[in-house]
Amino acid sequence: MGIMSRRIFLSVVLCTLAGILSYRTAMGQMALYIHPRYELLVYGCALVVFLFGAVSWSSNAPLPRLSTIFLCIPVCIAVAFAPKPLGSAALVSQLGSLNAVVPATQPQARTTDTQQWNLYEWALASTVDITPYAGSTAVVEGFVVQNDELGLPDDQFMVARYVLKCCTADAGGVGMRIAWGNARQFRSDQWVRVSGTLAVESSTGVPRPLIVASSVVPIEQPGRPYLIP
Repeated sequence: MGIMSRRIFLSVVLCTLAGILSYRTAMGQMALYIHPRYELLVYGCALVVFLFGAVSWSSNAPLPRLSTIFLCIPVCIAVAFAPKPLGSAALVSQLGSLNAVVPATQPQARTTDTQQWNLYEWALASTVDITPYAGSTAVVEGFVVQNDELGLPDDQFMVARYVLKCCTADAGGVGMRIAWGNARQFRSDQWVRVSGTLAVESSTGVPRPLIVASSVVPIEQPGRPYLIP
């Protein structure tokens, strides 16, 4: 491949990479990896990459022979692998520290209406004292976790979500147990909306919340599946 051909090819690769970054960010796919507040930085990076592509088209500077090959690697990875959110498989390693993502100094929930609380806000209440909320109405959305390590009876399963503070590398899980007669009908990673009443168990000496469900409805995965504190 001649110098001019390599320069054109390099420019096309760079512009393609910039296009992929911009498209994935605009479609909300980058939110599966990073906090939404960093999306402007991704757009900025895409612009810089595009400018490099434009400059390389007209530049007379010599190009390393392997430069285009190395730049093809991230493009191939981006095209070959569709973005996917973290699911129940990644949560297995966090089962012993579930809800640990909640800070020691708890911020206030958005509202006192427990029907509007998400799993993170229920986790906030659980770290202080969950007993005053016994009998409250709860409506939560999340993905199903079916795992023997949870030690749940046959009429219970867990609904969980990830809380994103910076990126998926530091994402932590929050979850609640759900009492439902036919708990095994739901598979892991299936998204559901659970409506019911909060019960508090103290059999282990530590008050633990449990939603006694009146309905469990399968739903589509939200466009932004992570919770943002």
